[in-house]
Amino acid sequence: MAAAAAFEPLLHQYPCTEWTRVFFFEESGQIIAGHCSAKPEEVRDLIASYQDNDTTFARGLLIEGIHYDVHRFHGDLIYGRRGDANQGEGICLYRFQKPSGTKCFALITYQFPILSAKAIPDLQAFVQANMDKF
Repeated sequence: MAAAAAFEPLLHQYPCTEWTRVFFFEESGQIIAGHCSAKPEEVRDLIASYQDNDTTFARGLLIEGIHYDVHRFHGDLIYGRRGDANQGEGICLYRFQKPSGTKCFALITYQFPILSAKAIPDLQAFVQANMDKF
């Protein structure tokens, strides 16, 4: 995939280096780029998370076999965490649209001292700044 090859160097720069996992995928389930070993059924479930927020709150998010509780569903953002404030990991799933109109998703996980108040705006800014590379 030419797009993935062009995108890959960006994943080794700030802010991506602050995230534990980062990957981008299309609504079809096609992986664009990233560092994550998501199973196809996990990607399918992540995409389906936007269909019903009550179910998403109840079910949470699952990536690489790790469960995360969801505590916020706001428009194109779904986020939460696992563990506690000292030994936990946050997660954010962000839905966006490529210039071509294709719906895409970005998923990141992050560990303390990185908090959602920093990680999520960084993700949104990263996606917007690199929209032409998707």
